[in-house]
Amino acid sequence: MKQQKTIMKKTLAEKLIDAGHEFKGCEVNRRNKNMLVYKFVKTTELMEDLTRLTAQ
Repeated sequence: MKQQKTIMKKTLAEKLIDAGHEFKGCEVNRRNKNMLVYKFVKTTELMEDLTRLTAQ
């Protein structure tokens, strides 16, 4: 099974989707039932984009 990366921030998830990363779906956040978490297939490219986007 492919590893997944969980993203908590909706705007960051939207940027990753726009960049073409493989989005697997949403789940309810276990700690806060009013929030969602976003699941992506974990790749080297995804991790590089995460680093770049979170540094801005």
